[in-house]
Amino acid sequence: MEGGDDFFKKRLEKDLAELKKMIDSHFVQREKDEEELATLEQKIAERKEVLTTKRFHKPNKPFQMREQQNAERARKNQERREPLQKEAEEARRLEEEARKKKEAMDKLNKLNSGQPRQRKGKGTARDVKKKILADRRKPLNIDHMDLDKLKQKVTELYDYLSTLENERADFETDNEEKKYETSTLRLRVNMLSGAASKEKTKRIGRIGVKK
Repeated sequence: MEGGDDFFKKRLEKDLAELKKMIDSHFVQREKDEEELATLEQKIAERKEVLTTKRFHKPNKPFQMREQQNAERARKNQERREPLQKEAEEARRLEEEARKKKEAMDKLNKLNSGQPRQRKGKGTARDVKKKILADRRKPLNIDHMDLDKLKQKVTELYDYLSTLENERADFETDNEEKKYETSTLRLRVNMLSGAASKEKTKRIGRIGVKK
């Protein structure tokens, strides 16, 4: 059990580190995009001012084409920023979930470390399980009971068995939910990592075309 907890904890820490790296990379690119957008907006404003001063002159078609190209570039840049912002928000949410899971795992490890130790201070999960079962085991003591008390005892044992079955079902359900959450988190991380890689490849391609 402890080995599995360590593996799960290390996996969460690795996913958390990847998310932080992805977010840092996103904000660096976002800052560059904002600088480029600000430059384009400044150019557009300057061109508009020139157009205003020359509104009585014959339209300059090459100039108008450059203006349209700049405006289109600014629009596409804005469209590109919007999904990046959504990805960053999703990455932050996943990072928060990973942090909470890590905290929960740390608490679980602390609880496990506080369990009674057996076999010279090196108790195993099986020892803890045996102790819990021993504490829950109720003596029957039915030799002196009459029929009515025996019926009452059977009812009590049935209720107790139902309680144990419900606890086991809750534990199994919770365990499956945690497995699903972990798988979903890992899938989202992989998807975001793939999206970031594709975006990086596109940017490199655009730089190559500009050259």
